[in-house]
Amino acid sequence: MAHNYVSYEAACQAVHDIGRRIAEGELCVGPLTFVFTGVGGVSRGAQEMFKHLPHEFVSPDKLPEVARNGDPLGAVIFQEVTM
Repeated sequence: MAHNYVSYEAACQAVHDIGRRIAEGELCVGPLTFVFTGVGGVSRGAQEMFKHLPHEFVSPDKLPEVARNGDPLGAVIFQEVTM
């Protein structure tokens, strides 16, 4: 929860540390798919934190391939034209 961190930088560092552990195989989390709906402030803020995790942004049509390959973290940004 955001209020557990003394600053934005501290929260980013915590997410970055988890991302490092995922990348090094220390934490097994996947495959997971994250979907960001829209391009407003909340979506952009979530994406900003998500960028600290090992991931691959993919288009909606690539989701089945990502799931088959077992990639740890995949993300899609859905905009109005996508939906």
